[in-house]
Amino acid sequence: MRATRHAFGEAGRNTLAAPFLYGALLIAVALVTAAAAFADLTAIARVVAAERAFLDAGGEIVRATHTDGRIDARACAAIADIEGVTAASAVTTHQARLAGRPGHPQNVMTATPGLEDVIDAPTLQPGQILTSVRALDRWSWQTGTQIQLLPAHHGMASELWEPPAELLTTAGTANLGRLGDGADSTLIIPAAPSAPPTNASCARSPQRWILSPPSCPHSSARPNPQTSPSNARSPSASSAPTPPASSPAVPPATPASPPEPPPGSCSPSSPGPDGSDQPSTPPSACPGPQA
Repeated sequence: MRATRHAFGEAGRNTLAAPFLYGALLIAVALVTAAAAFADLTAIARVVAAERAFLDAGGEIVRATHTDGRIDARACAAIADIEGVTAASAVTTHQARLAGRPGHPQNVMTATPGLEDVIDAPTLQPGQILTSVRALDRWSWQTGTQIQLLPAHHGMASELWEPPAELLTTAGTANLGRLGDGADSTLIIPAAPSAPPTNASCARSPQRWILSPPSCPHSSARPNPQTSPSNARSPSASSAPTPPASSPAVPPATPASPPEPPPGSCSPSSPGPDGSDQPSTPPSACPGPQA
């Protein structure tokens, strides 16, 4: 107590001896704090404004997922060839561990090319990964940090995901929360379009579409036209739309004929004149669930 009183007394004498210096320091601290708060508010306002403009232009996030079977990653990536969709990607979620911290699991997503265009992230090169800000803070990483992934502990040996053996370099960060619950703390690794089938996929487009006819329960998915970037939650892949240049009230153009689907998948379909979905592939052509 005696030392504390002495310290406060000394501080008071210093303040009285140089009141202008004390006031200048107080003003400087206040300005720095205000500038940091203003920068945060400005960033939040930009994100909200961009989302509102996207929705006003007729855009929406649509996710097609399937948990019982699998959707071929090539079929999901082929959605990018549909008119009005500028990017599409197939995403698969895995469990892994970090070398040096093997006791802590880490979610990892493999994504076919196109995901960077959906989430406005830098293009990934082989050996690079994309992280969320949350994962970067959790592990105290920086851009350029090299990491080593290990297989997860739990699960059957035949089901464990085998991560890349080489060192991976963090190439940047992005907002991954739109990919579903828990994605805001995950890592993204690029995968080839011919990667094994994925159990989740997603598309972002102002148009209504389904991945396959309703008679293919193993891979069909009907998007919700009311889904928005703030309320669509599912661990899935994504595709990004080009907002229409005309007024938002003008309905989007009907998609052009979709590309031929890869073997083992159903082709996309579009809504008919009466609003019902008209499959472009007859039910008899739909394959059964993949192993």
